[in-house]
Amino acid sequence: MRLLSVGSTGEDVKKVQAALNAIYEEQLDTDGKFGPHTEEMVMAFQADNDLDADGLVGPETWAKLFNEVVEDNDQEEDVVTVGGAIRQSQLSNLYGKPRDPAPYLKVMDFTEFKDAFAHVKDFEGHSWSCRIYGHELMEAPLRKAFAAVVSRGLAKELKTFDGCVCIRPMTGGGGMSVHSWGMAVDLNAGTNGYGHQPSLSTAFVRCFTEQGLEWGGSWHTPDGMHFQLPSTRG
Repeated sequence: MRLLSVGSTGEDVKKVQAALNAIYEEQLDTDGKFGPHTEEMVMAFQADNDLDADGLVGPETWAKLFNEVVEDNDQEEDVVTVGGAIRQSQLSNLYGKPRDPAPYLKVMDFTEFKDAFAHVKDFEGHSWSCRIYGHELMEAPLRKAFAAVVSRGLAKELKTFDGCVCIRPMTGGGGMSVHSWGMAVDLNAGTNGYGHQPSLSTAFVRCFTEQGLEWGGSWHTPDGMHFQLPSTRG
């Protein structure tokens, strides 16, 4: 089967919408258009059924929704390499559940940028060490992103580094946060809160998105502090 996500259309989407309408009181238009409302209800269904609540209808979600087994013939798991594509829905299969042994976590040293970021504070208000404990795959894109921030004269825009690894549920949804695997960082949290209009400049954001990091500020419910390596889309 093909992966269904926001932007998908067709009979499969209609079938999913009808199935969700049969389960929940909140009703969807069975128009075959996978929009934000359909995504929200898919996430609710996934959370209720102990699935990763990523809003994507893949084989696991389809099987649970329709009580049938499907083969994922149209999707192969991406090879996990630096710069490779990783979907948010893959994290448990690739790295295990949060709190499992995590050999992929490491301390990433970015002290070559210490002079440029001397003004930056950590989440406790102390001077940031320019070190981040997180997933090893984050090191290369973050290093390039920080280098771009400095070279483009945007270093003063980075005010606070607010964390990477944090084992917790996803904000505003079901499932576990990408932070649980150390695959996201939060920056300038005080002025870029979840659900509020982000204050980061387009130029600053581009330093990170150019390196393959997805920015939460572009989501349906914005999370402007948040940059993550896995994609929320298939």
